[in-house]
Amino acid sequence: MHEDRLEMFRALYDYKTDMKEYLSFQTGDQFTLLDSEQKDWFYAQNGFGEIGYIPKNYVVKDEVNSS
Repeated sequence: MHEDRLEMFRALYDYKTDMKEYLSFQTGDQFTLLDSEQKDWFYAQNGFGEIGYIPKNYVVKDEVNSS
């Protein structure tokens, strides 16, 4: 399922969580998509190298890296 091209996403809103498997983030933070199999969540890596789930409706695909 993985392609050579990485999909990047950018946060539209702040999101705060205390749950270990989920990532907190602020508006404008960027993520690399790792998995999109869940209905409402992306599994992603943030710019600090942290990995976890982020809500799909809080992010938008970042078109900056399109070739």
